[in-house]
Amino acid sequence: MPDPRSPYPVRVWRYLSIVTVILAGVAISLVAFGRLSLRARARVASRWNWSAARSLGVSIRVTGQTGLPDRPVLFVANHVSWLDIPVVSAAHPVRFVSKDDVRAWPVMGWLATRSGTLYLNRGSGRAAHRMAAALAEVLLDRQHVVIFPEGTTTDGSHVLPFKPMLLQAAIDADACVVPISLHYSNSEGRPTTAAAFIGEMSFVDTLRNIVAVRRLQAEVVMHPPIDSTGLDRNQLAALTEAAITQAVAARLRRAA
Repeated sequence: MPDPRSPYPVRVWRYLSIVTVILAGVAISLVAFGRLSLRARARVASRWNWSAARSLGVSIRVTGQTGLPDRPVLFVANHVSWLDIPVVSAAHPVRFVSKDDVRAWPVMGWLATRSGTLYLNRGSGRAAHRMAAALAEVLLDRQHVVIFPEGTTTDGSHVLPFKPMLLQAAIDADACVVPISLHYSNSEGRPTTAAAFIGEMSFVDTLRNIVAVRRLQAEVVMHPPIDSTGLDRNQLAALTEAAITQAVAARLRRAA
């Protein structure tokens, strides 16, 4: 069954709104970010991303684990879309590890870089080792970071096997890993693929689909922390993957 669609005037308003929010983000980055620490930038980016999501008609709901342990924390999430980034950022001030080609995206790549995104060349094993070491240092500085260990996106109906390399950072920093499951639903509460950014889809293709939906709800479910102590990265990846996979499957069963 297709998603209920938004009226044409609403779609036009959403396009105008997101352009306004992006221009505001550029201005904030130019004027303020040079004077702010990376932690402060993450807080500002969190508020900006909330506004960006709302301008597209996306509502954000955060459920599950409310408190975080008093130690370094690495967030690990399933990956559906570029929309995951503003959604998770709006839920909690964080930095992201993203694939290297995002850096070259017009405007959005520049904003991501200014807000502290870490970039990874996913085709290079050596780059992954270097990123794990750099990520451990960031965690030891008590900055919160999100990784997407599937390495690519899905339509949200399943979870791909997790690549464990970056989870070594949590072990090296004696950090906890907090699994995040991301779920998208339409105005009728049914799971939707409107936010999906898969295959040969472009950024604009996904943007068009998001704007066209009457209302898109993004739910960010924070699951209980997993202590990395005594685990290797493969074990940690398996536990995290299982928590998120079970949550995604359970959501689909409830909607069936």
